[in-house]
Amino acid sequence: MTDHNEQFIPEQVDEQIDQFTQNKQHPMNNFMLDIHIASQDHDDAFDRVWDNLLDHMQQAQKPAPIVSNNTHGRIHFMSQMPDFDRPKARSRFIMPFTLVSCIILAILVTGSAFAVFQSAHSQSIHNNNTTLASHNDKQSTSTPTPTATALPSGLCSMNTTESWYTLCTSHQYTMINQTQTVDNHVVTIYAGYADSDNIILAYGWSGTTDFSIQPLSLLSAQKGVIIADGGFGGSSKGPSTGTNLQFYSVTKVPQGTTTLNLTVDKGLFHFSLPFHPARVTTINQTQVSNGQFVTLESVSVSPTMTHIFLKGSNFSIGWPPAPGADPSIPPFQLTVGNWSDADHGRGFNSTATQANNDPQLPFTSLELSYSSSLINQKGKWTLTLRNDIVPGATNDIIFHFTA
Repeated sequence: MTDHNEQFIPEQVDEQIDQFTQNKQHPMNNFMLDIHIASQDHDDAFDRVWDNLLDHMQQAQKPAPIVSNNTHGRIHFMSQMPDFDRPKARSRFIMPFTLVSCIILAILVTGSAFAVFQSAHSQSIHNNNTTLASHNDKQSTSTPTPTATALPSGLCSMNTTESWYTLCTSHQYTMINQTQTVDNHVVTIYAGYADSDNIILAYGWSGTTDFSIQPLSLLSAQKGVIIADGGFGGSSKGPSTGTNLQFYSVTKVPQGTTTLNLTVDKGLFHFSLPFHPARVTTINQTQVSNGQFVTLESVSVSPTMTHIFLKGSNFSIGWPPAPGADPSIPPFQLTVGNWSDADHGRGFNSTATQANNDPQLPFTSLELSYSSSLINQKGKWTLTLRNDIVPGATNDIIFHFTA
């Protein structure tokens, strides 16, 4: 439609749109180029429309600033267009028709460009989303970390200690699975666990000769510090097969240790175990009965042991009980939430320490140790000391605390 006197034919618009959409350039570039070409091809029509509008505005006596601003805007917009002589304005009948044609053409071109651009943009988003979804699917199908291998029958049963049974059933041990020949027997260390109180090894053996294993030393490679000495021990005649647990008391573990690098039996076995430090709570709570005081200083709780440290003016934990004491009542009672040592067996050990190690002086320190696993027990703790173990006290000593 380069000649504005020609008749407007809609079919030509479809042909022009087909030519436009077949262009391989970016839709936005096509759009800007077509707008520029259209402005050049129909510049004479724009000028005629502009002159006509100015004539009408002057006739209507519009304010001068509006005419000046629009004129300035028009000159600025066309400042880069080539200069040429303006043709004489055509009849008023042809001018509106030409203007309408230009407007229709601009709308069609703009709409087509926008549709092509929107289609390309939507396709790009779809491709990006597909790629991202594929990447997420690959991440979600990654192989999970397998759980610990089950131990041989008998090593994870209620016939063992309560603390080990709790650790074993919750798979808190570390698999080792190392086998060595010791005294003509094949010995396998299956798994282990280490905290501030115990190193526990689950092991088994088999052989066809007399079974006589020498004590197996347990060492820590950290700064050459000996963690504990102990051994599988035991002996038997003839072929034998079995499984067992070995508990080693832990001492001298450097503060801040997170891993124990261990050797067993002079280096035959080498392995590492995560080290679980105890949770220590300072209490410093004092109770007084008839002038006799007892102070609960602190509580240390690890997954395998619980220690309660007390100091007092005098402790008497001898046997038989003091005159008048009921022997059916234990000297110590501990409850934690719904847990009670009466329900789990009173597996505590008591250790009394004399002041200055002088046998003529009273015991002033007392440590209670429980082999039950209390690390995950919730609620208030209650410790009751029978009054006869505190000479001179007239009432039981009771502590309520949280550890």
